Amino acid sequence: MTWNDNRSFGKLFDEIFHEMEMSIGEALSSGSRGMDVRSYGPYVYGYSVTLGSDGQPIVREFGNMRPEQRGGRLPDGEATEPYTEIVRDDKTNKVRILAELPGVRKEDVQINAGEKSVSITAKHDTRDYHAEVDLPADVDSQTPVAKLTNGVLELEFSLKKPKKDKTIRVE
Repeated sequence: MTWNDNRSFGKLFDEIFHEMEMSIGEALSSGSRGMDVRSYGPYVYGYSVTLGSDGQPIVREFGNMRPEQRGGRLPDGEATEPYTEIVRDDKTNKVRILAELPGVRKEDVQINAGEKSVSITAKHDTRDYHAEVDLPADVDSQTPVAKLTNGVLELEFSLKKPKKDKTIRVE
């Protein structure tokens, strides 16, 4: 390649960038003339890996996008699945759930708990979160404590006391 070829190559890029600038400027100015301009996002995807009690890895995905989704756009009304962490503490007989809910207030959070699962929903402005959390053990759904601090929801449940076997006397 000679010096002239390099100069032609540079001129070609200058022309391409000039066309791009013109197209972008036209698209931005047409948006202000009443055209429907939509924004999408935020897009969230992540995963956590922990070891289960059996020593096997547990992989949990969270967010509102999955690698298998194509098209780069969320279905309308789709809530983001927040990052959650579940900790069972046999010393204190508690199960603790942490859920990241940035941008919401405690008034925006709704929690429905059963013995085996918890549903967390939060909506504030453009933030919309939803998670269904399976619990590692049966809990007493009448004893939860919930706190929201700096966008992190902390739920704590007491483990259900195991039922004692009943001795049956044979007559």
